Amino acid sequence: MDVGEKSAKRSVSTLNSTEGNLVILWSGLEKAVPADPGPSHLYSVEEEEHWYQLEYGIWNLNQQPHRFSRGDGPNGKHVIFVARSSTSYTTEFKHGLTKMARKAGILLEVLAPDPDSDVVAEVLARKPDLVMVLPENLSTSSQMILALCVAGVPVTACNLLPPAGAIAELLFWTGPDDWGQARALARQFAVQMGYRGSYAIVRHVDGSSSFFSRTWGVITELRKIAPQMECVAMAATGLDHLATYHIVSGWLNQFGNELKGIVCADDREAMLGVRDALDEAGKTGSLVCAAFGSSFNGLRLIKSGVLHTLAFQAASIDASVAMQSVILPIYVVTAQNVDDLLKSDDSITNVNFNRLIVAIEALNLQGVYDFFTACYLDFVGMKLVSLSSFYGFGLQTFGVYLFLLRDLGLSEEEMFGDYESVYKQVLTQKNIGVVMQWFINLGVKVIERLSQKQKRKTLISEVLEAVKSDFRGPLSLKVLADQFHLNPIYLGQIFRVATGIKFNEYVAELRIQEAKRLLATTPSSASAIGRQVGFTDPNYFYKVFHRSVGKSVSDFRR
Repeated sequence: MDVGEKSAKRSVSTLNSTEGNLVILWSGLEKAVPADPGPSHLYSVEEEEHWYQLEYGIWNLNQQPHRFSRGDGPNGKHVIFVARSSTSYTTEFKHGLTKMARKAGILLEVLAPDPDSDVVAEVLARKPDLVMVLPENLSTSSQMILALCVAGVPVTACNLLPPAGAIAELLFWTGPDDWGQARALARQFAVQMGYRGSYAIVRHVDGSSSFFSRTWGVITELRKIAPQMECVAMAATGLDHLATYHIVSGWLNQFGNELKGIVCADDREAMLGVRDALDEAGKTGSLVCAAFGSSFNGLRLIKSGVLHTLAFQAASIDASVAMQSVILPIYVVTAQNVDDLLKSDDSITNVNFNRLIVAIEALNLQGVYDFFTACYLDFVGMKLVSLSSFYGFGLQTFGVYLFLLRDLGLSEEEMFGDYESVYKQVLTQKNIGVVMQWFINLGVKVIERLSQKQKRKTLISEVLEAVKSDFRGPLSLKVLADQFHLNPIYLGQIFRVATGIKFNEYVAELRIQEAKRLLATTPSSASAIGRQVGFTDPNYFYKVFHRSVGKSVSDFRR
């Protein structure tokens, strides 16, 4: 093995081969670390300064390593991976480590000790060359890491943040920037929530670093960017399906329509518990749901419209990075796998751009969305991606758009802005999703402008007509998506691009405008009018009316 010098600051986004090939295409670069604001007790838990040491402690590591590996290769080495939990994420993580260890000739032993057992004694009895620790509990992990280091065993930590007292003893730590992900998820969650409303948080396992980051990273970020959003409840359910179901069901009963969103610390069993509670209460799709994860389950929940936004953290990639840091080089090319690398670039250059052209000329927003979704999945499915190929795809796509605009007689400047903006969006990005979303939004703009020029109806114009016709009934984004054979999440995105507001807000405004007309022109009771325009709950109608009009129903009628 060759772990080299200890480093907690290096980002895998900069790990390129000599020809510029990215091993993994990450969106982040080096983490910007602000100055230490001082003792945490000077700040409330809702201020990000309170959590400075937990968020930035690992990034402030500047100590020289106390020990080094022999650097004589991975083959035949004995590595022990210690993890107590048996969640699906941990199981997938162990599987990823085992696969990579087998390829490198490492004897990997997975140790899942009982809570009351002497872990250090068990590990030392096996005489490993290296120990990898998943710090599931900040307190117990600290004791274990320090005891192993005192005994002279090299220790690395992975995925969850290590306890502050043990950081200096580690050879290295690998893992995602969980606090950064929490803040990014919070920003997207705020957009989906319209920057207002009450929300609740299903927390990670009590005592882990994610227990704190996936709660307070979200809360402190929303406190800055969306002060009208309020966390009204939080609970740790052990990420258990049934426990989460009961907790969320209780929240739905307690807060009713006041609760507008839920953040879940995992997209597997816990998020299924959220889904079941929403289904039983008849609220699927009416609450904004955000989660951490990126499992197939999370992706399926997004496709079904239950989950609205998901922070990327795949167990297989976390395991890959952890083991790659131990076994360098990380990829060996042979006759058996060379085609995997050759196909990577081929699959990019062979993109059928005619599908995009046909979709735009047919004013088919779904076609544009499907085209770039397929391209995104092609990229993330590759084992190796070169920056030059990725940027080449971006330039090809830009060229197709340029050709279309000129052929259709549309303004390039109106659609693109200046070329400096195009350069920043296409040629300086390492985040595939950001580039694809920019191209999708561009396609929406081009289609809308073309439809205006040709005076043809677009999909979104047909959707708006349907909403204006049916808003008095039990209309929801899912019902409308089924009517037009669309994904609810996709429909919500294009609806917001076209109208500037969320679907529920648009429908509510139509209902309130009609209610105002009826209140002014008919003698019907306010509750009857509320039902007539689509509000099944009179109290909710009164509340929405007051929020929209600025006065109560009775005051409006005077």
